[in-house]
Amino acid sequence: MDDAQFESMLDMSMNKIIEFRPGMFDEALKKLKRIGSDGKLSNYIFRGCCEELNLPSIVNLGDLWTNNLMWKKMDDGSFSSEIAAFIDFQVSFEGNPAFDLARLIALCTDAEVRRELDTYIFDLYYENLTNFMAPSGKKPEFSVNQFKTAYEYAYVIQAFCLSMILLVFAQTAGMSDSEKAIHEAKVEKLILRAKLGLEDARLRAQHLYECAQVALGCVEEAALHQFFMALAP
Repeated sequence: MDDAQFESMLDMSMNKIIEFRPGMFDEALKKLKRIGSDGKLSNYIFRGCCEELNLPSIVNLGDLWTNNLMWKKMDDGSFSSEIAAFIDFQVSFEGNPAFDLARLIALCTDAEVRRELDTYIFDLYYENLTNFMAPSGKKPEFSVNQFKTAYEYAYVIQAFCLSMILLVFAQTAGMSDSEKAIHEAKVEKLILRAKLGLEDARLRAQHLYECAQVALGCVEEAALHQFFMALAP
């Protein structure tokens, strides 16, 4: 699939989402469309930001969400909070160390949970990583803020992805009337998650744009410049 075919497919998906809930996603999707269709911008979010932010490039699962996690069972058959395995590595890649975290949170948490996580998750991550590395006499060679910025890049594209897969979860074919009623209620929650996710993605993009104004003087030729030109208000 070439770039023109991909963009055509993306336009078709966006139009279906806009028709599905007229007026709810129009503005945000049009604003963020370039992130999903521009290979240079996507590559910057996936990989290029590591060099710009002086972050290590790590292996990401690429599609980290609840259905790709397996949990260990307790003796009584109930599930524990300990992960037994990560599965489905077909889109794994090396790059942005915050990518998987952004995908898991964007796709799998409602807005009130996600916004609460934003208040402490980055410090918690950094603390746990520091403790994990301590026995080897090493420590993270980056700051919490550097990691948070990488997360914000990744979150913008993850919120866009969530809106794009809404219709997949909205299907009710083969369900009974009672099953449809339950499923439709779940879909409404997912729609709200996507709507608020896109709103927060635009706020993050605005924040990243404002922060870059100081940096642009010295990185005008970098991918960072191109990224912010796409998100400029």
